[in-house]
Amino acid sequence: MKREISAMEARQNFGELLDQVYYKDDQFIIKRANKPMAVVVSVDAYEEYQRLRRKEFAVIHEIWESVGDAPEEEAQQEIERAIRGVRAQMKP
Repeated sequence: MKREISAMEARQNFGELLDQVYYKDDQFIIKRANKPMAVVVSVDAYEEYQRLRRKEFAVIHEIWESVGDAPEEEAQQEIERAIRGVRAQMKP
């Protein structure tokens, strides 16, 4: 479950927050002055995010290498197309 909590609440209940993240796979958006400042997620969720991010950047790098000396606008369009393709694959 994803919840928004204040920084004060997070500080006062940090041990419980960690337990909920670890055992229940909950996610917390920490806010200060009603502004989102940080997110607390499980290590598994973080590692999955990193894996997907590396995958997206690998595709971008591959395309960048393939376009070589193509005009920047053309290269940017190719990169955006590839990103859309990767994101479409990630949707459930």
